[in-house]
Amino acid sequence: RVAYVIPTHIHLHHVQGVPLLLNQLTKAKVVVHPRGAPHLMEPTRLIQDSIEAWGDRCYGPFPPIPREKVMAVEDGQVIDLGGRELEIIYTPGHSPHHMCILDRQTRALFSGDMVALHTPGNDRGHHDIRPPLFDVEKFLQSLHRLQALHPKLIITHREGGVVFSPEKTLQWAEEDILAIERICREGMKGNKSFKDMAISVQEYGRRVGALPRRQSDDAAFSSGGLFGLINYLHRKDPSLEMPK
Repeated sequence: RVAYVIPTHIHLHHVQGVPLLLNQLTKAKVVVHPRGAPHLMEPTRLIQDSIEAWGDRCYGPFPPIPREKVMAVEDGQVIDLGGRELEIIYTPGHSPHHMCILDRQTRALFSGDMVALHTPGNDRGHHDIRPPLFDVEKFLQSLHRLQALHPKLIITHREGGVVFSPEKTLQWAEEDILAIERICREGMKGNKSFKDMAISVQEYGRRVGALPRRQSDDAAFSSGGLFGLINYLHRKDPSLEMPK
């Protein structure tokens, strides 16, 4: 009876299980951003890009999803669940193919990786900015769009990731991404190493309470990763060299 599976974006660790789900959910279609749809039907590039971004943390094979099972949706499109309406909100920034889902009845926002990642016991989330196509300007534009929706709660994809203070959370998300961008920009100008910048981001996160509850000893991991943001700064200003 399940009609839809709706990944917020097609990063492999978000869609890896979709083909397995479809084996069981025989009537379901995958609702996805138009930029993501071709990569679900022909995943070669998706797998290659994932290996480049994540290395050996890739999760194994990803079989193509049949065309008739893929439903590309437009910005603002409404999915009617028999009177319960889900509105698709395009939110590029974390990735070009990211979208959020707003439950119009409850004003609950399913944010994926757009706002921040929350873990139990943390009121302030931490950003995941590893992807190579992360874009700060688009991320901020998407945040402002979400603020204008005035959601009553935000549901992230992590365990326990329900946020009951969405206005404050969206404000924090903007403050944190600007702070991390500043740290990375200054670090690149000063020829700091990737590790040193990651430690600075980790120290900032500890100061404001925006670190994962279960931290890793690896600063690059527990800072949320910086590869996407550093790549963004280098694209904007090639004189800023990529750090070691």
